[in-house]
Amino acid sequence: MRPKKATIQNYQNLVAEYSIPDKRQSYHDYFITEAMEDNWSAFHADIKIAKVLDIYLD
Repeated sequence: MRPKKATIQNYQNLVAEYSIPDKRQSYHDYFITEAMEDNWSAFHADIKIAKVLDIYLD
């Protein structure tokens, strides 16, 4: 069974369920620092940021 697609709404739950591969840990750390669950203003304010985060989540 394939994992669910990550979104800004379910990211934290998926990380808890599946964990982060070692080679992606630095990306995860940056993502968490810049886009905490309660701080999505940058995501919604800038289309370039939104595209980058969407690529990361894919």
